[in-house]
Amino acid sequence: MQSYKGKEYVTICVILISALLFLFVIPSSFSQNVVNNGDNIVINQGANVVISGDYTNLTSNGDGKIDLDGEILINGNWKNNASDNVFINTEPVPDGYVIMRGSLPQYIGGANSTNFENLSLVNSKKTLLVTNCEVKGILALDAVLDLNKKKIIIDNSSPSSINYISNYILSETSPLDGYGEVQWNIGNSVNTYKIPFGSGEANNDDLELALSTKTSGLPSSGSISFATYPTDCNNDILPTGVMSLDYDASLVANRYWIINPEYSISKPNIDIIFQYTMNDVDACNQNITRENLKAIRYNTSLFTWGDIPPSGLANKNAKTVSVNNVLQNDFFAPWALVESPTINFFIPNAFTPGNDNLNDFFGPVGIDITKYTFTMYIFDRWGGMIFKTEKIDQFWNGKLAGSNEFAPIGVYAWLITLCDQNKQKHDYEGTVTLIR
Repeated sequence: MQSYKGKEYVTICVILISALLFLFVIPSSFSQNVVNNGDNIVINQGANVVISGDYTNLTSNGDGKIDLDGEILINGNWKNNASDNVFINTEPVPDGYVIMRGSLPQYIGGANSTNFENLSLVNSKKTLLVTNCEVKGILALDAVLDLNKKKIIIDNSSPSSINYISNYILSETSPLDGYGEVQWNIGNSVNTYKIPFGSGEANNDDLELALSTKTSGLPSSGSISFATYPTDCNNDILPTGVMSLDYDASLVANRYWIINPEYSISKPNIDIIFQYTMNDVDACNQNITRENLKAIRYNTSLFTWGDIPPSGLANKNAKTVSVNNVLQNDFFAPWALVESPTINFFIPNAFTPGNDNLNDFFGPVGIDITKYTFTMYIFDRWGGMIFKTEKIDQFWNGKLAGSNEFAPIGVYAWLITLCDQNKQKHDYEGTVTLIR
């Protein structure tokens, strides 16, 4: 086959049959399709080949191959039925581009996955019909990419290997159907990676997730997979491996994120910025205070949800929640956003027990007993517990436990534990001076 040089665009529109190449163009009323029936195609740097219909790789005469250093511009679908990779002679910095630019919806399918050098998605929606397709260089996103319960692999540790221009990547499928995943082979790189997820909601589709690795994961062949999907008002369906929610569903955003570290030796330490849509917090959760949202993750070893301190930093205007300093031992796949209520109460630093009705008792003031269970402990200076109460209206009267004698004048330590509606514990501690 002739190599095309320069910047001219050439449409393959004839039947080429030779001993070396079996390339069939199948006419239709709208476009012409290209079928590679098992031979090698060479497209040199600077050459641009335009396919107005579909490209199909067949295997009847052996696997078809493409040595791509230029561009293939395709208006139809991409179908690979070859048992081995389509593209050969891929450089360390891949320079061949497949540009899917059709004005009508296109798909990437066939019996087997394709390992692209660089893949540009432009104009209409693109859908994956086969899983584990790879992009070795750059995925340029200027169209909706529907993962369709499949996985796309970014085999490039550079943060710029997803070149976001417009639109979004559509994940949005639960574990019952299969996650729509982006697997990013970042290895031991320390950088910030952004996945431009979207929900498909009109004017409300931005779900970009940003993950920053703070340390190197091991081995260098490691990767992180990303997915997200919405839930119903009860936060069903639960992510794979999650036993129960254990939270008041009215205080949990109706969306889960799956961020799965795949490292056999050690996972990286990370920061994450989650972005949510208004439907995630308004459809069922009118009582959520978005300023108090925080990120929680499910420990699949302990079967519990938990905070990752410090976890908070909610930005209501940007619809984001960040979580910082997630250590490798706290890095597990399922994540959710939950309201962390602000607890405001007052605790005096001194009291004067003596039955004169003036500052006779010590305890917190202003706790809403309808939202929390309560425990308070008082300790002497040697660490011995001298008082305990689980009743919000039963404070310390200054007497030693089991005695009518007042404790000596001095400074005492206290610990207060509150358990909120989400079964989360909040511990507070300090000192109080007993004065007589």
